[in-house]
Amino acid sequence: MIQQASTNLIKNLEVEFHKKLLTAALAQLANSADPLAVNSFCSTFRELIRHVLSWLASDEEIKKCPWFKPDETSRTGITRNHAVQFIVCGGLAEDYVCTRLQIELPEVKKELSSAFKVLNKFTHLNEATFNVPAAEFEPKAVSVINALSEVLELAQDCRAQLTQSLAHHIEKEVVSAAISETLLAIDEIATHHSVEFIDIEEIEVVSIGSTEVVISVHGNIEVELQWGSNSDVANDIGAIGNEYFPFHCTITSHTTAPEEINIATDQLQIDTSEWFGNQPDD
Repeated sequence: MIQQASTNLIKNLEVEFHKKLLTAALAQLANSADPLAVNSFCSTFRELIRHVLSWLASDEEIKKCPWFKPDETSRTGITRNHAVQFIVCGGLAEDYVCTRLQIELPEVKKELSSAFKVLNKFTHLNEATFNVPAAEFEPKAVSVINALSEVLELAQDCRAQLTQSLAHHIEKEVVSAAISETLLAIDEIATHHSVEFIDIEEIEVVSIGSTEVVISVHGNIEVELQWGSNSDVANDIGAIGNEYFPFHCTITSHTTAPEEINIATDQLQIDTSEWFGNQPDD
């Protein structure tokens, strides 16, 4: 059980030092000859959680969140619950996350809090917590490892659910931006152009910060290109043809109103390099 739990966690750790801490904690627990094996594991794993929360949720960013209210019981006004909330949903309102995105934020806060109680209990040495058999402690070790994993996995789920929730709004705004203005990159190719079809292949919520949601969009745009005037085309000295070009745009929305998305035309980056025969550098 502990092997599977640790494998799941290490996949979600981004920093090499955090992975080394996890490996060290597991090695300490596996040292059955050491009467402090469980205590050492708990102390190291508690530090691992502290480092992960600090890395993913700085105090400065938490304080910028619209939902932030200082906790009077904390010296800094910031608690682990604040950090968990930021890691999972950034500056998005908890009600929006729980109701609209179906993310169980209160549950994951509760599980991490329970994990800390276990870690604190066995970090502080007394007769009852000394020389605890590792095999006896293993279910508790699995639960605390899973608690951290669930925070990191829920953050991924939140981004996936938000992507799905915003997809329709994003598609609508991308199409509107493409057909309402002149696309300069394409305008360099032909005398006139018109957008025929837009195929959005990928929408991804890249990050959910304290005040902004950053979204990446990739796709292809089909345009009708016209060389010469309408009379030139009618007199067979102009031409009309259709071409596909890939496009990318990075757009943002505010965490207080994530579905209010506006895309400026200059945010649509049209790749016309193949038209000009440009090849990427080796």
